[in-house]
This record gives sequence, C-alpha cells and structure tokens, in this order.
Amino acid sequence: RVLRRSEPRSRRRSVVNVLIHSIGSFGDVQPFLVLSKALIATGHRVRFATLSSHRKQIEDAGIEFRAITPDVPLDDDEVYRRVFDPKTGVEALLKEILFPAVRQTFHDLDEAAKDCDLMISGSLSFCADLVHRKRGIKWISTALQPAALPSASQFPVTSEMPWLRHVTSH
Repeated sequence: RVLRRSEPRSRRRSVVNVLIHSIGSFGDVQPFLVLSKALIATGHRVRFATLSSHRKQIEDAGIEFRAITPDVPLDDDEVYRRVFDPKTGVEALLKEILFPAVRQTFHDLDEAAKDCDLMISGSLSFCADLVHRKRGIKWISTALQPAALPSASQFPVTSEMPWLRHVTSH
C-alpha cells in the first residue's frame, strides 16, 4: 500500500514509474504480467512494452500498454513453425525477426521509457541497456530461461543450434 503524506516520513513509500519490456510468446510475457499486477497492487505505476499480439491481455489486466517493434504475429502458423523449430528456431528469431528491427525497437522502447524511473526487461530486450544509459533510469535485466544463465562449470548444450558450434569449440 502507498502511505499518505499525513503518515510519518519513515513509513511513506515513493511511487515508482516502472517500464516492463518483454519480447516473446505468452510464456515470456506471463511472468512479467504477474509482476506488473503486484507492482500496481503496491501502488506503483506500470507501463508494459511488448508485442502488439499481447495488447489485449495486458490491457485486460488494467496495465498501460505500449507496442514495441518487431510486430510479430504470434497467431501466424508459419512464423510459429519457423521460430519454434528445434534446430533453426533461435537463428530464425534472431536473424529474421529481432536483429533487423533493432533500430526501430530502440526508438519504440526509448519512447515508452519517458517518465519512467525503472525498467525491467527480459532476455530478448537487446535495446534495454541503451535506453537505460540514454535516459539514466535504473534497469533490472532478467533471465527466465536456464540457457540464458551462464555457468563456468557447465556450458549449455547447443546440439540443436549448429550455428553456435564455433562458440563451444576449444
């Protein structure tokens, strides 16, 4: 709960304007949706920047929505097949969808970050660091996928990503 000005300063909490940025499928957005609701319940303001395919679920939850490039139609069977292909999906996602849109994604995210105090982003938020530096806002980067967490003792299995073989070669 947000404490009122009439309450002692030691018990008051500032309202934080939070930007949540996540790109991906429902599984990538859902944890941030839950976080957004919790932040709002504690009196903070949340703006959620993600793919336009998620607009309805974000707005239905009472959260301010901002569309971010690339505009990936998640209900398109061909896109879904390419991106979730076990052998070439990650490469298709990066090379065909995310990397070509980086410049516009930066502009969209920069615009969404206006008046925000904090940005929380997912692992596919390639422009978040640039926006954080440009705007001087605090930034929390998250990794919800085990493969995104580096380990000094166990390198991720990349057998389904042959284009990464040069990284794992000794």
